[in-house]
Amino acid sequence: MHFVLRSTLLVLAVTLPAFAQTPSVRVAIPLGIATSDIGTSDAKDGDHVFVTIDAVHVVNPSRHAAQSYEPSDFHLLVDGHTYLPSVRPGLGSLDLRVPGIVAPGDSTSVTVSFLVPSGTTNAKFEFTPHWIDDAGDTVDWCCYYL
Repeated sequence: MHFVLRSTLLVLAVTLPAFAQTPSVRVAIPLGIATSDIGTSDAKDGDHVFVTIDAVHVVNPSRHAAQSYEPSDFHLLVDGHTYLPSVRPGLGSLDLRVPGIVAPGDSTSVTVSFLVPSGTTNAKFEFTPHWIDDAGDTVDWCCYYL
């Protein structure tokens, strides 16, 4: 006796929505600043993306004077345009209503988001609080990138 094994293959075609990943924006960070992560996420309008720089770590260059910063001291430069911090819904980040202060010789870390046009591929980050170091020179974190 011979047995023939027959099988029937049932193929189901399932259409899944395409999940397009938001292209990352490459952000140059100036010398003297450390960050933990840079992320890109879609904004609801579809014409913009949020660029979020997590844990921007800056050090007060003065050992003798506390120094302050305004949210507007953080910039993202894209194709000749300057973008200021924006509130990214659902993310606890830089409070855009309150300036910060850093004790002498101390440091701080903040998370800051920017709303930039979709299709942005490269940007440069700046932090320009015009702090004064112990030699009396102005210190800004911009212009010098790796």
